[in-house]
Amino acid sequence: MSYRGPTQALAWLYHPDSLTKGLVFGTGFGWLCVWTLDETETERKFQEVYCVRLQGGPGSSGREIVSLAYDALKSQLAVAHGSVVIHVFNLNRQFIPESRPDPAFTSISIPDHHPVGIFFGREQAEGRLVWSVGRDDGRIIMMSNNRLLIEQDEATGLAIGAACISPEQDTLVVDDVAQGPSLFRLSDDGIAFLKNLPIPSNGEIPRSVQFHLESSTAVVTGSSHGRVYILDRPTAAEIDILETGKASPVQVVDAGRDDGGAAIIVCSHSDEHARENELQLWKRRGAETFIGQAPVRIASTTASSRSGTTFNVLLGAFVFLLALHVKDQIVGWSQPSV
Repeated sequence: MSYRGPTQALAWLYHPDSLTKGLVFGTGFGWLCVWTLDETETERKFQEVYCVRLQGGPGSSGREIVSLAYDALKSQLAVAHGSVVIHVFNLNRQFIPESRPDPAFTSISIPDHHPVGIFFGREQAEGRLVWSVGRDDGRIIMMSNNRLLIEQDEATGLAIGAACISPEQDTLVVDDVAQGPSLFRLSDDGIAFLKNLPIPSNGEIPRSVQFHLESSTAVVTGSSHGRVYILDRPTAAEIDILETGKASPVQVVDAGRDDGGAAIIVCSHSDEHARENELQLWKRRGAETFIGQAPVRIASTTASSRSGTTFNVLLGAFVFLLALHVKDQIVGWSQPSV
């Protein structure tokens, strides 16, 4: 099998009325691959059931797949390339793009648009809205689900490093690389700026952002200096600061909940030149003991929570595929770290 390029985006696949599970990932060379999970009493393994190289936008950046979003209720997959091109696929029960009805997918080319995130929004009569957030162009674009027609196109004036949507709250958080998270209200009438949630920064670098806690009342973001900030969405106040033990850039891999409902945050230092890169897995204090186990090597750095009553780092390990399901989302991949 030839090299398909680095994995750039991943989404977990499931049906609300079925035990069938899988994952889809996109690569830097434009390959879209689907794996299904085969489970027996003694073994769990993934099997590749689909892999196609998609036609993206111009150049190498246009070819790469940078973001994926999955709608379990409609069994639809949205795919964003690094430049111009966006697709929405209809998936069958095995998570394979359908050959019927025709067309099995819709596509759109948006000139001068460089997506950093693709999302399904709230439900409408023709399906859930599709939102795309631009990187250098800083545009937030709303499209209809059935034909990917642009209904709104708002220029924010920001350079955006990452984005995350809360469909239930009709709210989008983006990483303004100049100062930190910015919140926007999404509606049929327009896209409205709400507020900034500024954090200290040593320079303009992209930082991942996530909604967290009940009703998305918190925003979690990495930083250029090794701290993970948990911010109150309504007031922009700091709920907690997670000290990772290193003063280098750190990204939030995911934020969610474990099977018992306890808040979980997974973060990692974004050093692309490191030979091994550990993940840190944090759990809110007062929750029951985390039960996921993996070969653990204690990290040489010291991690701590600024607040003595909120988050507590749990365990550490190095590159190791460990998928943690938290309710309807994934908490993290591999290597949690002390």
